[in-house]
Amino acid sequence: MVRRTRVALQSGGVIRALLWYQGEADTITLEDAESYKGRLEKFFTDLRSDLQDPMLPIIQVGLASGQGPFVDIVREAQLGSDLLNVQCVDAKGLLLEPDGLHLTTPSQVRLGEMLADAFLRSIPSPIKANAITGLESSRNISSEWQDLYLSEQKPQNLCWHHSLKRLGEILSQSKCILDKIMNMSKSSLLSVLLIAHCSVATSDLPKDIFILAGQSNMAGRGGVSSGKWSGDVPPECKPDPSILRLSAKLSWEVAHEPLHSDIDVGKTCGVGPGMAFANEVRLRANESRVGVVGLVPCAIGGTKITEWGKGTILYSELVRRANVSASEGGIIRAILWYQGESDTVRKEDAEAYAGNMKNFIMDLRSDLNNPSLLIIQVAIASGEGKYVDTVRKAQQGINIPLVKCVDAKGLRLKDDHLHLTTISEVHLGIKLAHAYLTTLK
Repeated sequence: MVRRTRVALQSGGVIRALLWYQGEADTITLEDAESYKGRLEKFFTDLRSDLQDPMLPIIQVGLASGQGPFVDIVREAQLGSDLLNVQCVDAKGLLLEPDGLHLTTPSQVRLGEMLADAFLRSIPSPIKANAITGLESSRNISSEWQDLYLSEQKPQNLCWHHSLKRLGEILSQSKCILDKIMNMSKSSLLSVLLIAHCSVATSDLPKDIFILAGQSNMAGRGGVSSGKWSGDVPPECKPDPSILRLSAKLSWEVAHEPLHSDIDVGKTCGVGPGMAFANEVRLRANESRVGVVGLVPCAIGGTKITEWGKGTILYSELVRRANVSASEGGIIRAILWYQGESDTVRKEDAEAYAGNMKNFIMDLRSDLNNPSLLIIQVAIASGEGKYVDTVRKAQQGINIPLVKCVDAKGLRLKDDHLHLTTISEVHLGIKLAHAYLTTLK
């Protein structure tokens, strides 16, 4: 490793960081797990010494899995490193392959993005990136130019007005890119126009933002059967130009079902409550009180409340997406929360639910700098285990200001007796909307 690193430096490059993901094999014996922290910190110190870089940035990954029973001990060692300039990105919660050990392809992609974010946060000034045309431009222009100039994929939904407008904006920002286009053939220029992605004009950015979080019934399983979605969209869930969603790539787009298709990637998503909620809010509220609605899908199926606690991947991702959604002037009006089915399996989880939920609410309000953030939670209609009533009681008994509870009990379930039907998701969305609208009076 040291030899390869030194060779890499011979051409004048600079080592920007060490990315380190290891530890699964150290979870087998207690002795290895308990000595992990000391050995890891010695490894980092020795490496910095041999590379003559005492402040080499190190970004390590907190384990998502292990080969033995002592995963938590190794994770605690990784998360608890006291060395300077050592960050830890937590992989816990990322989906695993059926072997229960290795990350799935989408999880590897997400982990790469998390590592990149961790590195970029350590840079004191914006990084410049070379556009693949060979011209220097900002990261945003480079990324959009790649979409416009190099993509070979045909667009599925053309939006000529926004495409041409955005193309003009990009051209006006870079004379070099303009010169490049002027040298293109007519057919290549036509490809640029066809491939241009729809974007949202600044004046059309969301004013009223709602975060959708929890597990599968919030992500939506309406219309899903045998791993496939029927594609049927009820009229209450129809798209509207004034209802946007924040995509997995953190860009605003016109919202449509399934809202969580690029978020809850481990399962097939269908109709959830989000679109019915947004359409009902816009239908019932005076337009002067509700502007363009922005939905921020964050729900992940099969997750316990402890997987949403502060410091976990799901929690950090929720906070990150929420902050991005409000970074251009919009206001987060409420968190819509539907979760708890996975906490009905074990009595210990069910009995701890109230405390865990209260901590989640307090931490989230603190990290979003909004102590009066409205939380509208759903009392579960079903569960994976026998302690449904215990979790429901906890949800309905939370006595915190500006926390409302909408009861899903009685809504029709699919044949799996766990997930809401499409029509039930619609009814739930409308109930959530009415709960929100009562706060405007």
